Amino acid sequence: MGAFFTNLLVRTQDVEAVVRAVSSMLAVGGWKRVETAEDGRNVLVVAAGEWVAVYDQGTEEQLAGVLEDVAKDVSMFLGAHAVATLVEDGSYLLVQLFDAGEAIGFVERGESGVSINTGALRPWLRLFPDPARLTAAAEAMKAEHVLVEDNLRAFASALDLPRDAIATGFRYATESPATGARMLSFVPAPPETPRSPDVRPVHAQEPAPHEEGGVTWGCTFRNHGAGFRGVRVVLGRTNGDVRIARVSITVGGSEFSSGEPASVERRFDPPLALEAPLVLDLEDLQVPAGAPEEYLAKLKLIGFEAWARTAMPALLTFDIEVTSPATGLGMLTLATGPLGETALAQLDVVVVA
Repeated sequence: MGAFFTNLLVRTQDVEAVVRAVSSMLAVGGWKRVETAEDGRNVLVVAAGEWVAVYDQGTEEQLAGVLEDVAKDVSMFLGAHAVATLVEDGSYLLVQLFDAGEAIGFVERGESGVSINTGALRPWLRLFPDPARLTAAAEAMKAEHVLVEDNLRAFASALDLPRDAIATGFRYATESPATGARMLSFVPAPPETPRSPDVRPVHAQEPAPHEEGGVTWGCTFRNHGAGFRGVRVVLGRTNGDVRIARVSITVGGSEFSSGEPASVERRFDPPLALEAPLVLDLEDLQVPAGAPEEYLAKLKLIGFEAWARTAMPALLTFDIEVTSPATGLGMLTLATGPLGETALAQLDVVVVA
């Protein structure tokens, strides 16, 4: 198994300027700087010759677009060139070049080969004006190696980039930080206390056949607002002969939720034909307060457990058994939210009968 890591190299020798850029960029994004944060987003900033290396714990999760956004913001703040690197499992490598907030070039190596941005490496001439070096860098990316880290080191050598700095990430760099390295710590700025519930769809599973015939359908919703007691569930169909045999609803129910999960189940024997929408008013079901989606997105950058402790307790999980005496397709809809609310969050699914 290969390495997973990310990093950002900024073309400057001013470590303090990079510290200010990172701090300002994250502050605008809703992050609060603190003295230390074991359960937060930590960023190591360290001098690397003609460059300053930035190892951001938030980009190590490798969520789409995060590293690119950091690179754009830091390079724009400083009006400088920056090189962002991502290595995934030793088999995928992406190196991107930025100029004052503009993405101007990339080199990508994966299982399908090497891809270089339109214009080949010519956009890289802004920072690396020697065509011979660029040719050597392109050849380094094309060379066959077991791990892309070897391509990366050869690529860095061709362009006189700091090899050690570009071939590591946050976890490795913090094991033995260089002299003069600056560790910055951030936590998400606390969200405002929500005044009303905010239930939204999360995910709808593909219908799966169950042993008794028919199918089972699962879906999830999450409360992003104030907690509430009393849940309305509305099941309907838009076509087909869809019949409901069982509906179960669980609130929370993960190892990251405190206490026992709240669960309600309704069975229908014989299965209930949805001639009209089925409305279930569950007056005693309690749904805890949740966090806004923007806040949860920040917690994802810290790590799964930090996200799960906040996100999972406010999750509503539905498990529905559906039968049909006919062959064909049926469209089932499920909407849910607090009792008394008219605009309910809804998910749809095509059920194969």
